[in-house]
Amino acid sequence: MKKWLFILVFSFLNHILFAQGLFKVDRSLPDSLFIKSFRNKLNLSTGTQLNNAEFFIANPTGKARISISPEITIQQFIKMEFRQINLRYTFSLFPVSDISDQPVHYRKEVGASFKIKQFNFDVSLQNSRGYYIKNSDDFTANTPNQGKVIQLPDLKTKVINLQASYNTNKQFSLDNIYSGRTLQIRKAFSFIPGAAIAYIHFFQENPVVAAGIGKDNYLVDVNFNFPVAATIAFAKKWYVSGIAGPMFGVAFYNSNTYNANLQLVSSNSTELTTGYYLRSGIGYTADRWYAGFAAYNQRYGSKSGINRDARFFYGANFYIGFRLKAPKVLKQTSDMLPFNDK
Repeated sequence: MKKWLFILVFSFLNHILFAQGLFKVDRSLPDSLFIKSFRNKLNLSTGTQLNNAEFFIANPTGKARISISPEITIQQFIKMEFRQINLRYTFSLFPVSDISDQPVHYRKEVGASFKIKQFNFDVSLQNSRGYYIKNSDDFTANTPNQGKVIQLPDLKTKVINLQASYNTNKQFSLDNIYSGRTLQIRKAFSFIPGAAIAYIHFFQENPVVAAGIGKDNYLVDVNFNFPVAATIAFAKKWYVSGIAGPMFGVAFYNSNTYNANLQLVSSNSTELTTGYYLRSGIGYTADRWYAGFAAYNQRYGSKSGINRDARFFYGANFYIGFRLKAPKVLKQTSDMLPFNDK
């Protein structure tokens, strides 16, 4: 599944970045000839997505590795967008896999993003429960449990993510990559540097007090990304978009483990991280409604310590939405916040 997402992203980016005449954009033209905005309408959308997060740890010296993942599920999301306000809610529907002994998994997420001039800010909170070890065969081979999946049904994660980015080209609509509330009329590209902070808390729902057992693990990722984005408008009201770039950052680890005396011992470490982010999609935007499909792939981690670790986020989504006249109370709320329709 990860392979086809990776190929899909690169195929779109290849078309976008090397299309004939992409970099022959006339910057002297008015911005309104490049972007048609529907931000003054209430944009309501919903859709389904496959959205997963895997955590990978390896010790090359000991030739040991472990890959932890939740059960892959199809999720439903609801989104509301008006001017600079963007609110969304996501919840799990049903599992994709048919492995009977995988733990019951759920994922819920709430998020909001705000656009102030050329700056974009996003904040999200995600709660997940029910993980399993993907490479269970490495641990159960030649044992009575061979062929069974090692479950971590009580393992939960809480992820708080903060992101900020700056769109260097006013003629490029970043909304086209994530939404349908604007329409890129002419081809455009942009450099969009940004920064992100992710706070990840691993903990057991029903913790076991025993020597060598961990109680809480905390991870803070600080990343800086430098992607290039492009959109090509084709046919009428259709477009393809893509964004790709490297990531550099630092990770702060904190773990708490019970020792032989059943006392919690805390350990900390700091490591440099590198990675990449890819996203691409295709969309249709009309005056009354819009729809689109997108896929993304993000991976980053550290190789500077004894253990190598990585976080791998990937998925795809389909959305459809429509526009309404915004109610008065929403306009009044929006008027209290900085806004420009660019």
